[in-house]
Amino acid sequence: MATGLTDLPVELQARVAEFLPGKAELLALRCSAGSCKQVVTRAVKHHDVYKRFYARNSLQNAALVAIGRVFGAGCRYLNTVSGFPAVTTALESFVLSTGGLLNQLSIEPPRDNHITPDTLLILCRACPLLKNLYVPRVPNIQPTHFVAVSQACPLLEYVVLPTGGLSPAETYARQFPRLRELKFVREWDSQIHEMPICFDVIAVAAETCVHVTRVVIPRAAVTPDFVARLLETPLRDRVTSLCFTNFFGSFSPQLWPEAGLQLVRGFPNLRELAGPFENALIPRMAPTEFFEQLALAAPMLRRLSAVDIDDECMRIICNRCQLEEINLFITRRDQSDLCVTPAVVDIIVKSSSAASLRKATVSSTLAAEWGAAELLGIVQGCPNLKQVGYYNRRELSSGSVCSANIVSARRLLKSRGGTLEGSYASKCPPFF
Repeated sequence: MATGLTDLPVELQARVAEFLPGKAELLALRCSAGSCKQVVTRAVKHHDVYKRFYARNSLQNAALVAIGRVFGAGCRYLNTVSGFPAVTTALESFVLSTGGLLNQLSIEPPRDNHITPDTLLILCRACPLLKNLYVPRVPNIQPTHFVAVSQACPLLEYVVLPTGGLSPAETYARQFPRLRELKFVREWDSQIHEMPICFDVIAVAAETCVHVTRVVIPRAAVTPDFVARLLETPLRDRVTSLCFTNFFGSFSPQLWPEAGLQLVRGFPNLRELAGPFENALIPRMAPTEFFEQLALAAPMLRRLSAVDIDDECMRIICNRCQLEEINLFITRRDQSDLCVTPAVVDIIVKSSSAASLRKATVSSTLAAEWGAAELLGIVQGCPNLKQVGYYNRRELSSGSVCSANIVSARRLLKSRGGTLEGSYASKCPPFF
C-alpha cells in the first residue's frame, strides 16, 4: 500500500520538505493539511528560502508579521528599513520568530525616522547568537546602551552603531571583545581637528578586542604622533589588514607619505592593503618612490585593493610582492584621476605575482579602454588564478562584443576548478 507524506513521522516529513524548491511549494505544503504546519516550521530552519531576508518599507506590517510566523525560524540574516512605531512592532515580532537563531541584523532607517535605544535592546536580547549588527542611527543612545547590547549579544564580531561624532575605536568598540575590525573613522573630517583623539579609550579597545586583525584609518588622521601611539598598543602584532580611507564628506583628504610608510612598517604581519594611492599623497614624495618604499615596508603583502594608481606603481607592487589577490577599480571621474591602462595586463602577467595570483576582481567604468579582452588576458596569463569577479556596466550596456571573451575566461577558470562571477559577466551565455 502506498504511503503518503503525511503518513511519515514529522521528522521525516520535515526532512523531505527541506528539498522543496521555494516558498510557494512550502506554503502549498503548509496549507495541505493541519499537521503540515509543524512540518514546514521544522523544515524552514534548514531551508535557504528565507535564510537572507530583505524587508523594505513597502512591505505591510501584517505581511512582515505573517512572513516571520511562517519562515522566521529559517532566517539568519535580516536587513530591514524601520522607524515608524507600527513597523518597529512588526520588526520585533519577526525577530522573535527567528527563535534566537539570527546571526546578522541590519536596520537602515529612513532619513527622518529612527529606531529607539529601547527597541534596539529588545531586538538584541532576542538574538543571543548575533555576530553582525548594523544600526547606524539610534538617537540618544548612551554608553550604557553599548554595554547592554554587548551583554545581550556576546558573540558580536562586526558592529556599526552611532558614535556621536567620534570613531568606533573611541566609543563602543571596547565593549565588544570579539570584534574583528577596529575603525578610527569619524563622521566628518573636520572633527579630527575639533576634537582630540581619545588615545586612552583607543588603548583600552586595543587591549580588549583581542580578535582584531583589520584596522580602518582615515588618511587625515595619520600623523607621526598618531602612528607612534597606535604602534605602542597590542595591535602592532595583530593587524594583518590595513585600509586607508577618507572621512565621509571629505573631498581631498591627503596622506603624509612618511607617516603612512611608518604605519605600514609598524605592522610586521600586514598581508592586506587598501590604499593609499597616488592622488591621496601630499606631494612631498614621488609616487614611484613611495611605492618602492611601500613594497619594502610590507614584504608579506598578499592582497591589494588598487584605485587611483598608474601602471608604473602597479609594476612595482606586482614585482616586489607575491600578490595572491588583487582588486582593480578602473575609473576616471576627470583627467586629474590616475588610472591603470590596458598595458597593466602585460605588467601583471609578466610580474612575479602572475604565478601567485589566486583571486582577482576587476571593476571598470571605462568601456572604451577596459573590457573583456583585458580580463581574458589576465586569466590566461595567471595560471593559478581561479576566482574572478568582473563588473563593467558600460561595456555590456553599450552593445560591445564581449561574450566570446567572457565565455573563454569562464571556461578556462572552470577547467581550474574556479568561477567567474559578477552581475554583468553573468549576462553572457552560456550559463554553466
